[in-house]
Amino acid sequence: MSGSRLSWATAEHRPDRTVFRFSTADYAPQDRLDAWREVYGNTLCKQEIEPVDSGNLDANVLFCRLPGLATMRGDLFQALYRRKPYQVESDRLFIAVGLASSFEVEQLSRNALVRVGDGFIGGRGAACQPGCGGLSLADPIDARARHCSNGP
Repeated sequence: MSGSRLSWATAEHRPDRTVFRFSTADYAPQDRLDAWREVYGNTLCKQEIEPVDSGNLDANVLFCRLPGLATMRGDLFQALYRRKPYQVESDRLFIAVGLASSFEVEQLSRNALVRVGDGFIGGRGAACQPGCGGLSLADPIDARARHCSNGP
């Protein structure tokens, strides 16, 4: 047979770029907050992070990106996660659902308590204070417009 088949060795070395995992457990305790702020706060979500208790900085997230849709499943330590107007880089809306415990969200100068099973739709400048597990779906408005009609 010719070399048209992909060998197992080659396939094993091709990372799936649609899936990204990050955990503070991969860092020494004294480096966890800096790593979480840099990777999750600055790079992935464009948020400022201020922990409520610096003693427990265990967090992990799993991002899955598809064309026009992204999902995130995460367990975050209790902190204030705040997105400032200068950090907003897209028109994405997101839906967040509380999975493990309640958390508070602030958006457009309004606060709401999100309990287990509750959710909220967020967008530009949304800030939340999770100390729980959550699930988020993000969808760019321009991608939605291409697939949805303007009819009722």
